[in-house]
Amino acid sequence: MNDGGVVQDDEQKKKWSFNSVHCFPKVSIVDPKVQANLPWYQQVNGFVDAFIHTCEFLTVIEEPETVETTYAIDISLLRSIIKAGDKLQKDTNDHVARANFIWAGTCALNQLSGVAMKGGDWAVHLLEHAMGAIDPKISHGAGLGVAFPAFVRANAERGLRLKTYDRIAREVFGKQGWQGLIEGFQAQLKKWGHPTSLNELFGRTMGDAERSELLKVYMMRPVCGYYPTGCLPEEIARDAYKYM
Repeated sequence: MNDGGVVQDDEQKKKWSFNSVHCFPKVSIVDPKVQANLPWYQQVNGFVDAFIHTCEFLTVIEEPETVETTYAIDISLLRSIIKAGDKLQKDTNDHVARANFIWAGTCALNQLSGVAMKGGDWAVHLLEHAMGAIDPKISHGAGLGVAFPAFVRANAERGLRLKTYDRIAREVFGKQGWQGLIEGFQAQLKKWGHPTSLNELFGRTMGDAERSELLKVYMMRPVCGYYPTGCLPEEIARDAYKYM
């Protein structure tokens, strides 16, 4: 659906993304029956990935009102993903819900969700890439679900993106503030039966040494975007892994 891809070298613990306009597919076909026959865990990975793709565009904006039209589209996408996911949890063969999720996921990934959004901030994706680089069995969507709340907290505690976090919390989850965003998002993950911590994700205790390794792998290729230093500061990434 989009212009990106990922290459992975397990030996070197590298999971690196790339983007090019030449990667956009000419045609994309999604068979709902294939999705419906996937294990529920993998279906939720798709919901979470589409959700976080949209959030990576939304949360780069400090003043939501400056991009009101795209912002409103993206908020609607997040609501639609949750609504469809909840219906599919009850009946995985609900073709109307499946169609709505597929369309929402398409809009999340095909750049419609990123119009005028400064290209997005893909730190959450790259924080997860370090997890998959260390253990290839880690599912991308599940890792994103663990990384996103921790990244929100690490930014919010520095006074960053507070207005945007609050608006997503209010308009998607009916809560307030960055804490409300984390609470609402993690409650949705738990409802779908997905992990909310590194310990749950890896199935073992992830202590300081393991989190330091994640940071080291992440820092091989940190995301660069909308921070005074140009790239995501190491201390924000360090705190994010600490909070996961």
